[in-house]
Amino acid sequence: MKSGIHSLKGRLFFWSLLVSLSLLIILGYILHFEIKKAIFHSVEHTLHSKVQILKGLLHEEHGAIELELAEIVSGEYSVPRSGHYYKVLLDNDVFAASPSLVDENFNLEFGKLYSTNEQFNEKVYLSTGPANEPIMTIRHDFVIFDLPASAYAAQSLEESMALISTFKHVLLIAIPSTIVLLSLTGLWISRESMKPLERFSSTIEKITHKTMNERISPELQVSEVKNIANSFNAMLDRLEGAFETEKQLVADASHELKTPLSVINAQCDVLIQGDGMDNKYEQALNRIKGASKSMNRLIGDMLSLTRLDSGLLSTADFTSVSLYECIDNALKFTEFLAKEREVKIANKIPEDIHITGDRDMLTEVFLNIIENGIKYNKAGGTVEITAAKNTDSAEVFIEDTGKGIREGDSDKIFDRFYRADTSRSKEGTGLGLSIAKAIIEAHRGRIHVKRGLDKGSCFVLTLPIV
Repeated sequence: MKSGIHSLKGRLFFWSLLVSLSLLIILGYILHFEIKKAIFHSVEHTLHSKVQILKGLLHEEHGAIELELAEIVSGEYSVPRSGHYYKVLLDNDVFAASPSLVDENFNLEFGKLYSTNEQFNEKVYLSTGPANEPIMTIRHDFVIFDLPASAYAAQSLEESMALISTFKHVLLIAIPSTIVLLSLTGLWISRESMKPLERFSSTIEKITHKTMNERISPELQVSEVKNIANSFNAMLDRLEGAFETEKQLVADASHELKTPLSVINAQCDVLIQGDGMDNKYEQALNRIKGASKSMNRLIGDMLSLTRLDSGLLSTADFTSVSLYECIDNALKFTEFLAKEREVKIANKIPEDIHITGDRDMLTEVFLNIIENGIKYNKAGGTVEITAAKNTDSAEVFIEDTGKGIREGDSDKIFDRFYRADTSRSKEGTGLGLSIAKAIIEAHRGRIHVKRGLDKGSCFVLTLPIV
């Protein structure tokens, strides 16, 4: 189960199982108690009838008290150790008793007092019989012919306890089986109950900054999710408005800044080329020109990101592109920089790999990464470009021998305007890798960097092939 107890599904399953388990245990205990109580009550009722019969069989004849034993000793009560016993005390002397009790003079009152019935002047005991079996004994006190008398009737509880034990075993089997069944049922219910939220979540995951105009239809949601869908749509409306305003602001500002920067560059060129220019002024103008070029490049990168965010790069316009040609074009733009930095470029890309995409955009990606590999390399270093062709994709490896990237910066270098410590002293806008990542993802590809600090960097680009 995904996320376990920390998920709604896990919590629903856990609490339903806990409640069901508690209810089953309580129900099992109550059933066991009630069954035992009912069986003991049945035995007690039988024994009550027996002592009443014993009491009724006592009569006076020819001036003496007699007991019609023919009726009471017939059947189970006449068999020794049969589990059925009786005894009659008259004036505290044994007047009559079962065959098993005559010789041993067994005390039927020995044991735990189970209940008392004041209406019939009876007491019920639980004890152990002559055969070491569990028995229930009932004692009925009465007066007959002006003499105190007590009638005892006892019955073995072996069969009753066996029945209770059987029922207990059934419960021990039934309760775990029911728990397993309830667990499976609860798991199924929790999964089915969470499906609307899972569908809602999967719909949300598809919405990105490029598809922010999409909305979730509340009518297709269950009632519990409708309010969430409406709130989420309202939030998307606010975010889309803010995002569009921000993109428009960046686009407008970039366009507005390009014109004055072009004028600054042109004026600097005019002044530098003029006669009689003092050296310090010429240096100042060159610095101004260099700064304006950096600003112009930053504005260009911002416009590129704005276009990519707006979804202007469509897969519908993609064509088959030679991977070798894209990288070869990028290398032509970096040839002068490589010579200036004394960095050797090794292009080992096969000419038979074709990918689906936009030639100019992909060239810009490779240009950005190769240019970084040159800028942040050491004198006499190398940039090696290789590729591996898979079933449905091609992997491009651009590896340099520079200082590398710190482990903590590996995921951040693709963030906009982020610049690692090893590159802060270098020129750049901090947007090149962000643009590269946006273009690669627009091509349904992936980009990441591996290797560590002082070991160089290796950028890995995965792109779908034709």
